[in-house]
Amino acid sequence: MESQRVDYYGKFKSLDDWIETIQVKFSTLSLINIEKKIAEVLNVSDESEIIKIREASIVAYGRQHNVLTFEDACNKLKITSQIPNDIGIRIENIARYKLSIICEVLNDGWVPNWNDSAQLKYFPWFNMGGGFSCYYTFYHYTIASVPSALYLKTKDMSYYMGNHYLSLYKDFLG
Repeated sequence: MESQRVDYYGKFKSLDDWIETIQVKFSTLSLINIEKKIAEVLNVSDESEIIKIREASIVAYGRQHNVLTFEDACNKLKITSQIPNDIGIRIENIARYKLSIICEVLNDGWVPNWNDSAQLKYFPWFNMGGGFSCYYTFYHYTIASVPSALYLKTKDMSYYMGNHYLSLYKDFLG
């Protein structure tokens, strides 16, 4: 029977252990395929550990930007987390509102300039067949296929949003 390889500490880690490891040793890596990069560097082959690395990397990114929840984003903007009455009660409107607040905080003052064709504008792309999951992150130069407030200034931000706030995107896209 082939023995399982384990992480560099010689034992399997909890999600919190992975979050700490990523924050301390791997915070400069891009989120895109980070779990594969870390697993290769640390000689991790167990699939459940690689899944934990992916989940931990998303949480670590959110902590790095101090935005893990809609409430965190509202606190950073110094606004209430109560949904304004004027957006209605439709679930897709509420989800769009929450996503736009979170994007505003992550973008830190950046707004897409639709007159600048050289400026990349990122958004998550979803696989809706056989379940709903974040498939990839794409960019646009000048066309607007999603609301402008939901574009992000970096690929990593888009990846983070598409994975960490998957349920909000699912509500928004209906």
